Amino acid sequence: MRILLLICCCWLWRPVGAASEATPPTPDCVAAAAKAEARYGIPGRWLQAITLVETGRGDGKARYAWPWTTNIASEGRYFENKSDVAGYIRKNIRAGVKSIDVGCFQINTKWHGEHFSSIDDMLDPALAADYAARFLVDLKGEFGDWNTAAKTYHSRQRSKRNRYGHKLADAKKFLRHQKNATNRTPFPALREIEFTTGASNGAGGVDLSVFTDRTPLFDQDQFQRLIEGGERSDL
Repeated sequence: MRILLLICCCWLWRPVGAASEATPPTPDCVAAAAKAEARYGIPGRWLQAITLVETGRGDGKARYAWPWTTNIASEGRYFENKSDVAGYIRKNIRAGVKSIDVGCFQINTKWHGEHFSSIDDMLDPALAADYAARFLVDLKGEFGDWNTAAKTYHSRQRSKRNRYGHKLADAKKFLRHQKNATNRTPFPALREIEFTTGASNGAGGVDLSVFTDRTPLFDQDQFQRLIEGGERSDL
């Protein structure tokens, strides 16, 4: 009996922090945005606001940008980890889905995917932030000011651009009142709706209720490399 008790105790015991060591920390979308803003001279926390609007989630008390987010045909989902969301994206691409918004900045596979070597790179917050920042800089050059550029990040259609602008204004207002806005920062302007088991063909994830439908900005259509990998064209 003593031997059995000892074996059970040894099996149950594990060092403090062992579980956290096994689970890597969730990357910080807002921090990645801030670094990219500094790198490319983007003022006003525009890119930080964009990631909060694109992927904000929470439980009503805390809101934060979530990197493992995807959107297909205006149906957004949050996933627990990078592996799960990457598998979901690849499965849909193999099924013939071409337009998928991916990661911290909801970069679209159809119109921007050729600038990344793989789905994993599109999900990488640092790489995604770098691309999103350069894209925002290009829009600023086209439209002449950061406000219009940021609103156009989501869509070129005027009605969608204006609605997106209101969401950005809410995000920026929140950011101005936070000294250290991070991935775990509260953001009350957004909300999420939990999927029930088996919802939407049992695909899993969490419904993303923010406004994420997108009008194409570029005529590019290269997807096979996103499944199999390939040479990087820009990054």
